Amino acid sequence: MKNIIYSILIIVTFCGSCTKTDPLSNYAPRAVVEGYLAAGDTIDILIKKEIPFGQDSTTTAEPINNLVVTLETEGKTIALTSVDSGHYVSSTRIIAEKTYKLKFDYNGKTITATTTIPPKPKDFKMSASEVTITPFTPGGGVRPTFPDPVKLTWTNSDQTFYLTAFKNLETSPESIFGGIINFGGRNRPPLFNRPTQTNGAEIEPPRLQYYGNFDVYLMHVQPEYAALYEENGNSSLNLTPPPTNIDNGLGIFTGFAADTLRLYVKKP
Repeated sequence: MKNIIYSILIIVTFCGSCTKTDPLSNYAPRAVVEGYLAAGDTIDILIKKEIPFGQDSTTTAEPINNLVVTLETEGKTIALTSVDSGHYVSSTRIIAEKTYKLKFDYNGKTITATTTIPPKPKDFKMSASEVTITPFTPGGGVRPTFPDPVKLTWTNSDQTFYLTAFKNLETSPESIFGGIINFGGRNRPPLFNRPTQTNGAEIEPPRLQYYGNFDVYLMHVQPEYAALYEENGNSSLNLTPPPTNIDNGLGIFTGFAADTLRLYVKKP
């Protein structure tokens, strides 16, 4: 599941490097946190250094290593180990419905953040576990036809946030669309629907792209997670900071719980 979350970082770029400062020469870069705690999974939190806008020509955030980073939950302290490239890890597994507080010191400030892991999704179902799609070549003069969307449903009595995603699992899958290059094998990123507070979503068959097995994910997420998908209108003339829930820093520290179903896409 960690691979799914890190794929979100590619699609939803959390850039703490868009902060304009004055004067730049006296500015101490802040820590940028990428912390996604998955119920049932071990801990891996990424911490990098902010790139102040206009201060540096680099576009790659420098990792911050060798910090003393802890998570606190129910009176217990979990010490994270600094490994490499700004990653802080622990073999302790995250528990649903528990609250976790992140804490470390950087540049003379104490950086903190708190999140509660949502409960695991309930009653996750699909309208079909198998769909048939006829292959076709774009521009070939034949109008493609597709089956009905695959409907995803779950229980959401309190209108909390859910995120759905799907990913092809085949090492070298055959493309549904003739002439489309197969990039990345199993390393292709998953495709996501926007977060919703309803109890359902759909997978449109044209978005599936390949034949074979797909994992379909339902993630129960927190509001700060869903906020990453909101339009913030950033441009070169309007550098609005991205959403953050980190005190004395930037980034995101949040939790989620997930369930997974399997979908098979085949030829007629």
